[in-house]
Amino acid sequence: MKKAAIILGALICAASTQAYAFDFSKAVSVSKEAMKNRSIPTVGGEDDSNIVFDVSDPEYDWSQTESKKIKVELKSDGLVLESKEEDGVAFTIAELPIDIEEGSEFMFGVTLVGPKLDDKKSLGIIFDYEDARNYKALAIYKKQFDYFVVKDGTVSSVKTGLVKMKGNTYTIVMTRENGKVEFKLNDLEICTLKKVSITNAMFGAFIHGKMKAMMPCFYMHNADREETEQSTTD
Repeated sequence: MKKAAIILGALICAASTQAYAFDFSKAVSVSKEAMKNRSIPTVGGEDDSNIVFDVSDPEYDWSQTESKKIKVELKSDGLVLESKEEDGVAFTIAELPIDIEEGSEFMFGVTLVGPKLDDKKSLGIIFDYEDARNYKALAIYKKQFDYFVVKDGTVSSVKTGLVKMKGNTYTIVMTRENGKVEFKLNDLEICTLKKVSITNAMFGAFIHGKMKAMMPCFYMHNADREETEQSTTD
């Protein structure tokens, strides 16, 4: 697909269970005092300390960069991703303690705030990132999504479809449960895929097009790990 090829070309160069029945209807954060003025959807109910994480947490080393064309910088409100060209791509990645072993169930997501999208400008998440020539991503445009895979520098658009959204806050979440990967945008299901191979625990976010976005937080959850810990405690 042409749109995916544009995004990936730039990057190369430079069915839910109860565990994931999240409510995205309210504004919350890891530190409610520090993030009280941000527009961040709720994840997981009243106590989100084990699901929502501030990008400024030093335990998670989100990549930053700066050039004439792009800039990714950690500020007091979160990570700022800026692309200064119409076809530019700014992205950030981090190795996260998410259990990606076969059969494990997990969730990963980000909130991006600020930009207005169209049929050329997009934003999304990156996962299974090995290097700039091998990874998977989900791109969100104004009216559609595009899930694509890059292998050895070759871009393959796997699935596309329509999306509905309002405003300029985008919470994109992926969950793997029962052998399937489900993607949601602002708590609305986009698509569900089977047999999605994930062998790298590098996850991230990106913007494509001339714009700026704020990434104040990210989400992660290891269902199997928490269930095992609870069983051991009991």
